[in-house]
Amino acid sequence: MSRPSVGGTFETKLSAGVTQPGFLLEIEFATTVRWSTRGTLTWNSLTWTGREFGVQMSGGRGMDARLTLTFNNHDNSIGTLCLADGIGNRNVRLWKFTGNAPSLTDCSQIFGGIGDTFSLNKRKATIQAVPKGLEVIKEPSIRIVRNSIRNEMTTAGTRIPWNGEIFILQN
Repeated sequence: MSRPSVGGTFETKLSAGVTQPGFLLEIEFATTVRWSTRGTLTWNSLTWTGREFGVQMSGGRGMDARLTLTFNNHDNSIGTLCLADGIGNRNVRLWKFTGNAPSLTDCSQIFGGIGDTFSLNKRKATIQAVPKGLEVIKEPSIRIVRNSIRNEMTTAGTRIPWNGEIFILQN
């Protein structure tokens, strides 16, 4: 009994060597940067500059996803961008693809969110990003004593607009 054929294009991809996926990264610093792990290439009518970086996703997909990017910082270029422009609330998008020269339909976006924190040392720069609206930040518990300068806490449920987002205070 013979098996049905899956088609020439798919058959070619199945017989090709296994390679690590490529990534396209876009971060909207004061000037938007676009980097590719497959060297400099053009995708979606934009130029993506070749730069090595590591990608680690944690927490699953969707609103639970967290993205950690690791860069070599031997020339201090990434560190300078992070220190000068900051990463907090900067749009961060990541696409994944296979091969070396992706067509428009070969890339799939696997992360879209905002920058959260960064850390630097002499050799590495690490950027962390989260989906928009993911983090729930609670006001720390404070014990108010008789001599306290602040007599009352902000009431639970108070809505505070901040930098384009609305924060709702918890108890």
